[in-house]
Amino acid sequence: MGVPWVDCHKVAKLIGTKVMLNEFMAYVDLVELKRNNDITKRAEIIATFALCGFSNISNIGTVLGSLGAMAPHRKGEMATIVVKAITAANVASFLTACVAGTLFSSLEYEESYFDKINTTSMQYHST
Repeated sequence: MGVPWVDCHKVAKLIGTKVMLNEFMAYVDLVELKRNNDITKRAEIIATFALCGFSNISNIGTVLGSLGAMAPHRKGEMATIVVKAITAANVASFLTACVAGTLFSSLEYEESYFDKINTTSMQYHST
């Protein structure tokens, strides 16, 4: 995803919280990391995208309950499909986080580039 090595364990823990419990608890942990300055800006942005989505273990019951009401004779088939769907949804969130990591490095470069241009033009106008 592009998370700095120093933050890999923290982001992995957030993703584990998201998958096993839910994304809201993971976002609370992310806010705490941010509040304590325990995570880099890059890792924060990537984690924000990785935690998006309702793809966690607790949603398997929600999906099975709603789909099972529509087609009660196919609950067994849906049980196997739901696990694959949750996995695919997590992969989609992680791919979005990868794109965010790529774009963040581009934005980081552009910001430093424009800062240099602004500093240079300010020096030029002040002399």
